[in-house]
Amino acid sequence: MQDEELVRVPIRQSLIRPQHLAGAERELTLTVIMTSIALVFIALSWPAAIAGALIFVFGMQAARRMAKADPQMTKVYRRHVNYRAFYRARSGPKCQG
Repeated sequence: MQDEELVRVPIRQSLIRPQHLAGAERELTLTVIMTSIALVFIALSWPAAIAGALIFVFGMQAARRMAKADPQMTKVYRRHVNYRAFYRARSGPKCQG
């Protein structure tokens, strides 16, 4: 048993790297694209097309900055929103806050 060596298993970067699309988080990128496209094709007017293009450009810039600061910022924010402001010291069915 002492003669056995530990087997090294390489950790591939593709398995631990966050999924990004166009430099931003995948879900956020798809949300920005769908919002801008929906605005353009539902309204079918020049002001709506300009607004959709502006939403796309500025939304993608903001999403890329967020991904640069923290690759999983929207997931962290969603988890943060679910936390309560105050947790009681005791637990139980009568201690619902």
